[in-house]
Amino acid sequence: MPQSIPSCHLIRFHFLFFSTNFASMPATIEELEKVIRNSFRVSHLEIQDQSSGCGTSYAIVLVSEDFEGKLSLARHRMVNEALKEQISQMHAFSQKTFTPKQYEAHLAKGN
Repeated sequence: MPQSIPSCHLIRFHFLFFSTNFASMPATIEELEKVIRNSFRVSHLEIQDQSSGCGTSYAIVLVSEDFEGKLSLARHRMVNEALKEQISQMHAFSQKTFTPKQYEAHLAKGN
């Protein structure tokens, strides 16, 4: 019996085969990391593709001194602005942002 192909791979094939605008291809972990590292002073970064490699759903944990004195909403807006081109190509994007001190406390709690 032939192995079934995940629907996200079929969507990606359709997108790549029929799209003429290659600038709007699904984002990659490498692309996200490059943009984030060029936009923020990164102390710690985790990027997880939650779409089985299709590039349509990502979750990040970002620790940066740039978040000092900023509320969570302001931090998320900063990240969204930096990644607006990549986020526009995704179905889902979640983020957790911390200052270095907050991240240490988060880890100390066992999270």
